[in-house]
Amino acid sequence: DTMRFELAYDYEYFANEISNADHVLPVAKGKHGSTLSYWSPDSYSLHRLGVQFRHDFLGYETDGEKRMSYYAADLFVGYEDDDTVVYGTRFDIFLEMTPHFLLKGNFGLNTSEVYEEMQASFALQYRW
Repeated sequence: DTMRFELAYDYEYFANEISNADHVLPVAKGKHGSTLSYWSPDSYSLHRLGVQFRHDFLGYETDGEKRMSYYAADLFVGYEDDDTVVYGTRFDIFLEMTPHFLLKGNFGLNTSEVYEEMQASFALQYRW
C-alpha cells in the first residue's frame, strides 16, 4: 500500500533518582550558586493519542534495486501528570534521489501552556 493511516496511544513514564525541583544547586558559604541547565523532576508521565498519515511515493524497481521515498505527517494530543495538555505535530520526508544520494528532513513542534519545543533537521547523505 502506498498510503497508510495509523492511530496510536503512547504512555511514557520517567523516574529519576536525582531531581532538581528547585532548579538551584546548594551553595557553599562564599561561593556562587548555579542553575541546572536541564529539567529533572522526581517523576514524569505523559499519555499521548496521535494519528499519522504516511504516503510512499516513487517506490519502483530500477536495475533490480528497490528505491523508496515517502513523507509522513503526525498530529498528537497528550496529557502530562501535572494536568498540562500538550499538542504536537511532526513532518518527515525521505527521498532516495539516486542509489547514492538520500535526502532526509523533519520538522517537529510540541506546545503546551508551560513550554514550546521546536525542532528541525535536514540531511543530504551519500552512500556507496
